[in-house]
Amino acid sequence: MRIPRNYSLMTFRFVLRVAKVNQAGKAPVCLCISAGGKRAYCSTSIRLDPAAWDVMGERQGGSTDAAKLNNNTLSVIKAEAIALMQSLPAAQRTAHRVAAALRGTAPGAQVCLLKTGDATLATHFASRNVSTLQNFTRALQLLRTWHKASTLPQEQFDEDARKRFVAWLLNHQALSPSSVRSYLSGLAALWARAGLMTERGRGPFAGLKLPRHRPEPRASLSRQQFARLATGGLPTGGQHEARNLYLACFYLHGSRIGVVLQLRWGDVREGRVYYRAAKGGPHKSVAVSGPLRALLGESGPADGFVFDYLPSDFFALDKAAQHRAIKRANTKVNWHLRAACRALDLPGNIHPHTARHTMARMTVEATGDIRAAQHVLGHSTYQQTEVYVRSMLTEEVDAAAASVYDSL
Repeated sequence: MRIPRNYSLMTFRFVLRVAKVNQAGKAPVCLCISAGGKRAYCSTSIRLDPAAWDVMGERQGGSTDAAKLNNNTLSVIKAEAIALMQSLPAAQRTAHRVAAALRGTAPGAQVCLLKTGDATLATHFASRNVSTLQNFTRALQLLRTWHKASTLPQEQFDEDARKRFVAWLLNHQALSPSSVRSYLSGLAALWARAGLMTERGRGPFAGLKLPRHRPEPRASLSRQQFARLATGGLPTGGQHEARNLYLACFYLHGSRIGVVLQLRWGDVREGRVYYRAAKGGPHKSVAVSGPLRALLGESGPADGFVFDYLPSDFFALDKAAQHRAIKRANTKVNWHLRAACRALDLPGNIHPHTARHTMARMTVEATGDIRAAQHVLGHSTYQQTEVYVRSMLTEEVDAAAASVYDSL
């Protein structure tokens, strides 16, 4: 018969953390505090050989002076933990609070989470990746808007407040569940960097249930759709230029739009295009094929951009300004490309990055080898390429299974 667990009872027991044994073969003795189905560990600063630990008695075995001293220390620590537990109000008796009080790190003065986040952004994340900085800044802005005050004490940001904040984010019209998850992760990272992490290093939003995000399926064009996009009649202007940029991404071995936007005429020489793959990738050299030559048109100044979307002083800007310029150009291209797809009766979820998916799909169709597509796109593993052609592989699996059924 299974005995039901009493979650309202707080227990104290000493355990030997064998998994944390040091080079001398000694493991730390910790006080394990359990309450409400949660545990908190507090170090006793005692390390022992696992063979000298009495698991049932929760003490060091033997009658040596060192064993007696360590066992007396353990008794004092347990008595102190029980006294701290009894000094707390009944509503605040959690394993984490008792362990924090025992360590001497129980929260005293109020901590402003908003000011802490701003300080962490300025001191640590300001020099990091621009996208990370922007997301974390946006997350703090949303938290400040929800709170509508200059301070947010750490003690008041309890489980109920977290749930209300997350519910407010989910009801925000401009945010998807994936965006909410990203912003919550950003806030947790800020507070973790400032040393305001919760029990056992878990984030303040751990355990909250968010709706499952169902992203729009990745798009790739078939040969017929690609031919329609390449040859369909479009007005000269934004739609025509966006289509040319998409086709250039395709013919440059499925390159990313950020790379193609930064191409200058000095990179096109001796019948080849020389550029550096994005995300710290290697230098690449692509032969200028006939269709690509027609897209590029007449050459211009060596320092001029092939596609006129970025400002002329782009390379003189700092990283943050370059990032904003590329995002503005990307938004402009997406807008005109979707308009072109609507005019040509093509899927509406086409954007320049899907040129990589189209290149992967056609490479696999032509060669029957997914590793060929992997090398064309510059992926380090073929599992990355599988994501691009997964829907096509599913169709091939269905066809292979159907052939087996027909043979039976």
